[in-house]
Amino acid sequence: MEAVIFYSAFAGATISVFSLTRFAVSLRHKLRGRTISEVATLEQRSLSQFRLILLLCGILFAVTLFGFIVPNTPNKLLVFVASVAIIGGELLAGIIPAHKSTVKIHEALAGIMGLGMLAFPYIFWGDLTGMFKGLEAFLAIAMTLAVILMFTDRSKKLFVTYELSFIFASHISIVLAALALR
Repeated sequence: MEAVIFYSAFAGATISVFSLTRFAVSLRHKLRGRTISEVATLEQRSLSQFRLILLLCGILFAVTLFGFIVPNTPNKLLVFVASVAIIGGELLAGIIPAHKSTVKIHEALAGIMGLGMLAFPYIFWGDLTGMFKGLEAFLAIAMTLAVILMFTDRSKKLFVTYELSFIFASHISIVLAALALR
């Protein structure tokens, strides 16, 4: 059972990277100036796929975050709060679509999730030592740069590239934290 708790984030990261990349590539012609969440609402089939990805990966990450990382980290409260923001935001953003009447709620939930994701490598940058500390520092800086680029890219042509980079770096940060605490 301990292996399932530890490795579920690895499965979540793998599923997320392949599924979201495939999703973005298959809908690339519709992405201009939109987030992945907004494009997902254009068709019922894509919305169902997107929700499945978010819910499945959210559950897999939650198992490792709450079953392994939070109990084993020196900074339990901050990691718990960041984990709640990540998982709560992800699961609720998967349920509430970025569609006309609910787009503002979805964006707020995605923002909460994003804050938790961004906080995570900063927390572990301070908590870890050696190679893992350096890797978390790199991810924290890279994720901050991705956020800056998301907000300053006026044309929005590369927004999804920054969005996916941010999400995938967050997944790597969680996996690294699990490895460091093992």
